[in-house]
Amino acid sequence: CMASSLVNLTSPNCFTPNDDGLNDFFLAKGIGIKTFNLRVFDRWGVEVFASNDISTPWDGKSYTGKEMPDGVYVYRITLIGESGDEVERLGTITLLR
Repeated sequence: CMASSLVNLTSPNCFTPNDDGLNDFFLAKGIGIKTFNLRVFDRWGVEVFASNDISTPWDGKSYTGKEMPDGVYVYRITLIGESGDEVERLGTITLLR
């Protein structure tokens, strides 16, 4: 018998980092994940955020703490599931203040 691989990852398509307590962060959630890497890029391809911890969300700020403008950002998530399968997901996230 072969063990089945299960990686379940969800992420929103927009967020509103305006400190109202609702949808203030871009946060992926998942099960069956052993390692995780998230990178977020602006429309020019400049990396503005990265994390190796699935529980660390993007708050809409750059590495220097500058609030990023409204717009569409590209994210790349790479992970390894508990079964050893490597998964990559590319997508977009819309930031609305």
